[in-house]
This record gives sequence, structure tokens and C-alpha cells, in this order.
Amino acid sequence: MPNKEKQNILNSRELFYWWEKFWESELKKILVDKHTYFEEHDVCILEKKDNLSTEEKNALKKDLLEHKSIIIDLWFYSKEVKDFCKELDINKDEKIQYWLFFWERIYDFLFSWIDSINEEHFLTTKFFDYIKSKDIELEDLLKMVVYLKWAILDYIKFDKSKYVNFINSIFDDISILLSKNYNDTIIKLLNEHKLAIDHSNIISKTDINWNIVYVNDEFCRLSEYTSDELIWKSHNIIRHPDTPKELFKDLWDTIQSKNVWKWNIKNKKKNWDSYWVKSTIVPILDENNHILEYIAIRTDITELELAKEDLKESYEKLKELDNKKDEFLNIASHELRTPMTSVKWYISMILDWDAGEINEEVRQYLTQVYKSSKRLLNLINDMLDISKIESGKQEFVYEKIDVNKMFKDISFEFDGLFKKKQQKFILDIAFEKFEFITDLNKLKQVIINILWNANKFTPEWWEISLKTKILETDELEIEIRDSGIWIDKASIWVIFEKFWQVKNSLTRDINGTWLGLPIAKSIIEKLGWEIIVESEVWIWTTFIIRLPIK
Repeated sequence: MPNKEKQNILNSRELFYWWEKFWESELKKILVDKHTYFEEHDVCILEKKDNLSTEEKNALKKDLLEHKSIIIDLWFYSKEVKDFCKELDINKDEKIQYWLFFWERIYDFLFSWIDSINEEHFLTTKFFDYIKSKDIELEDLLKMVVYLKWAILDYIKFDKSKYVNFINSIFDDISILLSKNYNDTIIKLLNEHKLAIDHSNIISKTDINWNIVYVNDEFCRLSEYTSDELIWKSHNIIRHPDTPKELFKDLWDTIQSKNVWKWNIKNKKKNWDSYWVKSTIVPILDENNHILEYIAIRTDITELELAKEDLKESYEKLKELDNKKDEFLNIASHELRTPMTSVKWYISMILDWDAGEINEEVRQYLTQVYKSSKRLLNLINDMLDISKIESGKQEFVYEKIDVNKMFKDISFEFDGLFKKKQQKFILDIAFEKFEFITDLNKLKQVIINILWNANKFTPEWWEISLKTKILETDELEIEIRDSGIWIDKASIWVIFEKFWQVKNSLTRDINGTWLGLPIAKSIIEKLGWEIIVESEVWIWTTFIIRLPIK
């Protein structure tokens, strides 16, 4: 017996005592005068049949009494069976326990029949409502009835042969009605599921030769073919000529191997317009593991694919414009670099009196020209650097470097800049000597760009620090902190965009190319390092660089 059925009979002893109590109360009233008892109940039933004539009501009443007499006979019979069962040890006999559990269900729909009319069977809709309230599946109940029929016949140990045909008949009627109701329920559920699926999915079924044998309404709506135009046609009728042959080969190889195939595929409508679907094709197998047919379930993703195509087209245009921009900047930078270097060199010579003495007014003018040419040359060099890095043309040279020496050299280079603004610079190296292999020039460029940025934005007398240590993760960590112009958290990663400038009154008069941080970030990304930026409003900004040392 299935576990579920075993669980259902656990309360059989309680059911037995309930049955005994019922016989001592309600059923005795019925047995005193069954016709009077039923006539009292029939009054309510017949009064509701206002459309019947008196003759029809009397005929119906007679019919009711005849059928109810059969029920009373069945109750008499059930009492005798009950008495017989009482003599048995129900705790040891599983069949008797099982029967008692089923009889509770039979009693309920027998009794419910008394209070309603059903021209076809004594079972009524009230019974099915009862079954639902008990959370019993119709399929399980159908098994119960079949089992109960044979259980009753098996346990008739006395001469009641006149009931055998009746028992066979009544339980056959029960089985037929339950089967019909069960099948109707299944069909209803399937129709409900079909309606839901039809409104959200495109479904087709093909035979083993890829000929269509079924399509749902959504398939027809999207393809603009009618069902008659599709049935028994090859599924290639919607195949788009742009779809690669390799894709269909993969599809066919997959499903013929009895595997599920999934892909986004482009199809064509009857008018040759295109549409996109997300497809899942499932091979259906028989009991011998042979392919019977294929079922395809698709979802319309045309709008998504069109949006992706538009996005791809826009991206390609932007990429082309960006490449042209980079090409222009590269050419312009190369063309400007040589003459600007010459201009700067000649002005420097004039200021050093290599071309003779100059008066103070001319010196002031030339000094401004020299500063501007130097700033312009720095911009050109920065633009060339970032163009090379982004285009992948930047070369990296790896060598063993002395980290302590590198930091001391950088500190010496910035000493004049820090003193000029009376800034306090703290260099904190957590080791005496450390060497590892990397690109020295690129690492120095990253640190110098960030330090130069800190020097530029930190006011006079304020503090800048550079700290470094070796992490347990075998990484070198470099921390550069300034107490200058803070960056709000929403703008932290914007500072790495080319030509971006902090937008506040404190930075308005600060000159520069604004390419130092983008160049630093590009180098870090190319070399697989990590950079973290933290900023506390009005207090400090910290750049943390981590690079592997193995």
C-alpha cells in the first residue's frame, strides 16, 4: 500500500467509534420510519421545483423514495458489515482499517445525496465540494472506490447474495462518474494551461521528418501564416535566409542526439519580414527511447534584438568617431611636438642671454611665453602617452627594481615643489630594502602623476603623505594621501576621465592638462594592477595602488 494511503488510515479506530456513534443517534431516527423521514426532507426539494406540475412532482417524489429505499437498504447492509468488523481486531487487519477509512467517504456522499437531486447518479456536486474540502485528489478517490468495491465483496461472510449485484452496480456507477469528473477536470486544467501558454509562448510540434503537425494561435499570429498553411509543411517555411547553415546543423545534430536545443534564432514571416525568437526544441521519446516527435517552445524577442542591433550600430559609430579622434590627436600631437620643443628651447636660450642682453619688459613677456609653451608641450606629451596606451602601442619594459631607491628618487624630484608651497611631505617605507620585477618607468609615472595631482590641489602648509608596505597577499601597497581639495563620493571615478576637472571654486584657477590621473589609471589597467580611491569630505583624499610582486 502506498505511503500516502497508509497515512490516511491512521485514524481508523477513531473512525470506527464515530461510525458506532452515528448508528446510535441519527440513523436510528431514519430507521424508525424511513418514508416519513425522507418525506420531510423532500418537501424542501420539491418546493424549489416550481416549474413542475403536481403530477410531475408526485412522480419525482415516488422516484426519490424508490432510490432512497435502496440507500436505506445499503445502510442496513453497512450495519451488518459494521457489526462483523467490530468482532475483528482492526489494529492487526490493514484491509479492515483501509475499508473503514473509505467507508467514511462513501457515507458522506450517500448522505449528501439525500439533500439534493441528480437525475443521472446519486452522487452530487456537494460530494465533490466535500472532497475538495478534505484535500483529496480525484485520482486517489477513484482508486479508493475500486478498492472498496472488492474489499466489501471480499468481507461478506454471510448470505447476502442479493446485495452483490447491487454493490457491483452502484460502485461501477461511482467509478464511471468519478472517472468522467476526473477526466473533465484534467481537460479543464489542460485548457487553462493552454490558454496561458498560448498568450505567452509560440508552440509548434513536428514529426521526425521536421514536418509541422501542430501550431498554436501565437505561432500563426507572429508568422502571419494560417494553421492550414503550416500543417504538414516543412518547418523550413519560416527559416530566414540570413541564418547560418552551421546553426541548423547544430540544431539537427543536437535534437537527433535526443538532447534539448536552445538558441536565439531569426525567422521570416509570410510577407518576408523578420522576427526573432528564443527557441527551445525538445525531442519527445517513446517507451523504447525512440524519437516520436519534436516540440518547439519559443518566445518573441524581436523588440529586444532590434534594440540590440540599434545599440550595436550606435556603438560602432561611436567607436569609429573615437578612433578618428584618437587618430587626429595622435597626428596633431606628433606634428605639434617638434615645433613646440623648438619654440621652448629657443625661448630658454633667449632668457639665458645666449642671444644677447634683453630688457626687463621683454624678459617678462618671454617668461610667460616660455611657461605657456612648457604647459602646451606637457599636454602634447600626455596626449601622446594616453593615445599609445589606449591603442595598445605602448611598450612595457620589465626589469628588477629597487623599490626603496625609486621612492627616494621621487621624493627628491618633488622636494622643490613641496617646499615652494610650504607643504609637509611624509615618506613612510615599511621595509629597508625590497626588489621585484616590473616596469620602472611606468610605475614611477603612475606615482608621479598622483603626487603631482596632490601637490597641485593641496593648499599651502597642508600635508601630503606616501606610505608603502607588503601585504600578506604578496602585493605591494602604495598609499598616497593629501589633505587638499576633497572629492565627493559620487564623482570619485569621474576623476579618471580625460580632461575632467573638479568643479568647485577652489580648483578654478588651477592649470594643467587634467590627463595625469587618466594616464595613471590606463597604465594600472594595462599592467593588471588595482587602484582604490577614498575621500572624506573636507578632510582628505587617498589613492591606494596594489600590484602583485610575484
